[in-house]
Amino acid sequence: MWEVNVNQTGATTYYYQTYGNVVAATLAFTADMADAWRALDGVFARDGELRTLNLATNKNAGIEWSGVQRGGRVDVLVSNMNTTTQHADWSHVAALPSRSPDVAYHDHVRLQYEACTMDREDYEQHVFGNAMNNQGANSWSGANPDKFAIGSPPGSGNDSEQSIVSTGGYNGKVAWSAFDGPSFNSTDKVVYSGLIYNAISGVAFEPINVAGGSPTGYALPAYQGPTVSMAWGALRLRSGYDGGDVYQAVNIPATMGKWLEVKMVVNPTVGTGLGSLYVRNVTDGQKDFTRVVFDNINTTGVTERVLVVPLLMGVNKNPSNFNGFIVAAYGDSNAVDDLSMGYYVPQLNDNFDHYQSGVAMDSQVVPQLVWKGPASGGPGQLTASAPYGTGNTSTLAVRPTGASAASAWWETELTDHDASDLTVYSGQLYGTTGVYFAPVNTVASASNGLTPNNYVGFLVQFEQGQLRLRGSRDSGELYKATNFAPASGKWYELQVQVDPSRDIDGVAGGDFGAARVWVKNLTDNTAPVLVDFDKMSTTGVVESLLEVPLFLNATTRNPSKWNGWEVGGINSSVQVDNLRSALYPYLDFVGRNQYIAD
Repeated sequence: MWEVNVNQTGATTYYYQTYGNVVAATLAFTADMADAWRALDGVFARDGELRTLNLATNKNAGIEWSGVQRGGRVDVLVSNMNTTTQHADWSHVAALPSRSPDVAYHDHVRLQYEACTMDREDYEQHVFGNAMNNQGANSWSGANPDKFAIGSPPGSGNDSEQSIVSTGGYNGKVAWSAFDGPSFNSTDKVVYSGLIYNAISGVAFEPINVAGGSPTGYALPAYQGPTVSMAWGALRLRSGYDGGDVYQAVNIPATMGKWLEVKMVVNPTVGTGLGSLYVRNVTDGQKDFTRVVFDNINTTGVTERVLVVPLLMGVNKNPSNFNGFIVAAYGDSNAVDDLSMGYYVPQLNDNFDHYQSGVAMDSQVVPQLVWKGPASGGPGQLTASAPYGTGNTSTLAVRPTGASAASAWWETELTDHDASDLTVYSGQLYGTTGVYFAPVNTVASASNGLTPNNYVGFLVQFEQGQLRLRGSRDSGELYKATNFAPASGKWYELQVQVDPSRDIDGVAGGDFGAARVWVKNLTDNTAPVLVDFDKMSTTGVVESLLEVPLFLNATTRNPSKWNGWEVGGINSSVQVDNLRSALYPYLDFVGRNQYIAD
């Protein structure tokens, strides 16, 4: 391919065959190479540390991959030079899923991911059965490294071969190790995460700056970060291992004998820092993370319900100099695994498990969770309650409170998506008519009474027993599914896959974008269906469209502008849940009609 006329065996190459002469072939070849090179500009132009993820490749055979990570964005090329379908093993790569999608033989796929992990310590390289003071170059420091050992993960849900397990009886123990993480700045918003298992009494982990050492008579490093802990199953966050108020989760039940994955988000730019937690129950198979709501246990008789906790960051205690982890426990068989760190990736996701059940959405105690919309038929007539039926694993879903219709909108976060990014917007719907969701841009909608009309994205709805899609909530053609209809008493996941780089409405210029939709019956756990659409305005004609045009624009309606959601329902019989957004991993949108599994 690198020679435009003939290759080394004398065979005519693709470019020469296509263009017929060396000059034209050379120009076409050069243009394609330049385009391929420029296609990577968006990856390298992002903020954050740049990492090359893999250089050990065999260019001639096998399943091979290469990739880079810039901050929270990962770009990967997977090439299958085998004669059968294969996938790449990514289990050792912190920033990627455990494996790539299957790649057909002689095929190449370019994939993109968002990742809040850059470095991870999974302890698989440690000596099984040995205490942490007997691990050679991997040995730990501290007061009690001899009371932690490498063992099999207790309980169920953690698929690792090895984890850190506390030993030595019913007493306190603490130890730490250096961890060469990314080169963060002191102002970077960072995620510190790990798997934690509380068998008895308590267990904790925290990032630390090991460079300060331990003062005389002091068992811990001088410069400690915020601490994630579990005390008899209660999840907690504190500004330091032995300092600051203790904040305890009020929306996460006390959990003993189960593995939890906890992501601690540290924002050092506000005051002396703010911290928040996201958690999922790995043992019970929870897929989505639940944002933690806290109570300050030092203020007895008061339940504050806060999403962020004040930290005690400083010159020597911030993401630029945290270079290790402390692990602490009281009693045997507590465990920690997969300690990691990486850049925070803003999320549009909302699963409502951190809202107050039975409280109207305009009356939530946490200010960040108060929704907006009209005074009548607005957030005051919407609430979070237990999901109906089966198939939805969340604890709470949103519905109107009575017999009348209600709609509202709220801000989550502005993602790092570019305007041209291929993206997925998904949600779960229950009911057969009068229930919908739409991504929104809330910038021009400061008033509670305003609904962000001109800033709303596409509309996905169940209406009159049909799945319908519209390029914008209030304008444009309505398209109805011809190969799917919602059934009563079922939960469905709707994935809207958006390609802003294409314009398929048949009109040059103006609005742009293309979308396709997958739907999966969660209640019956059936295979996902790629939806075939008919334009409702063309009576007597069934177009059978796998893609429909959107109404995106460069200024207010595209993946770089949406920072919240709008939902609505006809009455209390319908529900909405698990709204999410992510990059569509395949850069080849047209050729990859694939439902994106968790």
